[in-house]
Amino acid sequence: MRRAGISIPSTPRFLGISPNSKPSYNDMQWGINLNADRDLGWAHLATISSFQQQQRHEYIDRDAEAYRSGDSYLTGSMNVFSQEVRLSGMALHNRLEWVAGMYYNRVRASGENWFDYTDRSGKYYFQDSTHVQPQQNFSQFVNLKYALTPKLHLIFGLEHQSDDRQFLDDAVYRYNPVTLAKTYSQVFANHGALTNQFSGKVGINYQVMQNAMLYADIRRGVKPGGFTANTTLTEQQAAGFKPEWLMAYEVGFKSEFFNHRLRINGAAFWDSYHDQQYFSYILVPGWGTVGSYVNVPRSHIFGTELSISAHPFRGLTISQNVGYQRGTYDDFQVLNVQAVTAYYAKTGQYKSITDSYNGADMGIPKLTLNGSISYETKPVFRKYTVTLQGDYSYRGAQDTVPRGTGTYLLPAYFLMNGSVTFKPVKGRWAVTAYATNILNRDYIVSRTLATTVNMGISGQPRFVGGRFSYDF
Repeated sequence: MRRAGISIPSTPRFLGISPNSKPSYNDMQWGINLNADRDLGWAHLATISSFQQQQRHEYIDRDAEAYRSGDSYLTGSMNVFSQEVRLSGMALHNRLEWVAGMYYNRVRASGENWFDYTDRSGKYYFQDSTHVQPQQNFSQFVNLKYALTPKLHLIFGLEHQSDDRQFLDDAVYRYNPVTLAKTYSQVFANHGALTNQFSGKVGINYQVMQNAMLYADIRRGVKPGGFTANTTLTEQQAAGFKPEWLMAYEVGFKSEFFNHRLRINGAAFWDSYHDQQYFSYILVPGWGTVGSYVNVPRSHIFGTELSISAHPFRGLTISQNVGYQRGTYDDFQVLNVQAVTAYYAKTGQYKSITDSYNGADMGIPKLTLNGSISYETKPVFRKYTVTLQGDYSYRGAQDTVPRGTGTYLLPAYFLMNGSVTFKPVKGRWAVTAYATNILNRDYIVSRTLATTVNMGISGQPRFVGGRFSYDF
């Protein structure tokens, strides 16, 4: 039996890595931030500059089989530069609080994905997929908060963003695994996606009493369009998908009691999505079905949230968050890949056959819980403190396919973490011992497909460690 992972001797030599390599991640990321502030008298000026770079090298056994049926070596490079400039101040006898500014974001990304299909029936080759994705975003925004009365505040926000993305040099190459000769190549046309959209917010806050506030707001949000950056098979697959936008409605309250020892916040929301971006399949005439992002015309999510934070006495902090939500597709026609394949096998022709998911549950986790408790002791030996901390999280079951049969279900899971920190009362250092997933639960965080294998991506097992910190 072959070991799982890319193991054919030619593969590492072809990629320039060790023949003894095993599935692993070797990613590196670094960045720098520069903030500047200046008081202009009539306003406050703030600038935020940032640059980040990432190098990706990932050697992956996608289907965890003993055969080379979709093993991958993923490489890529990305650098991101962003610049924000904002002015803020008060006006109209301090009744109007305002913020105005601009934001620029520039991304340069390239990727190369190698796949080893040498044990997959009908695909005795290495495949290399390459692409370059430059993008830039320029936004202008203004936020206003006006005190109509001492207790009643009006809120207004508006943002315009221009997002320009491109999908360049997209190509697929295949190589003979023995001779390493190129046996197939296809270069696709360049594509672009431009998003020019407004987003914003209108809201109202009412201070019912000194320690309780009610609020309501309506917001419009936008997610730019983009491209399906996986292994491209046809020009239609490389074409971009449309922007996603939503109208969000929310009402809630915020409150504090017992001299800030107890805080209770709650909210109810309704999010109406338009052209929601969803990974599915499309039918290409003369070719067949291929994976691609599509736009769901209409869908919605509604739910409620409650958070409680308490400080009963000095040193003790307890928090608890509860969330419940439901999601439904209002207008969604999904390509039935199995029916399309069966029709082609019978007639030799491709025909679009869809299933209606109108009214179908999205399958998102309905109940989520998380909480924490922290206690800092009084000084030990008059010089040191000990902080005990614990937290938990619960996520309900999630079905990644609407109206699924359970095949793609992510089961509910419960996790616990804890730590102990020892530090001096007047010192700058601290020593911490910690443990994550204390109960060593097996759980799945997501699912994916490779060739014909449906895989669950498992979460991390129990991990025990320590860290040392020092504040300069």
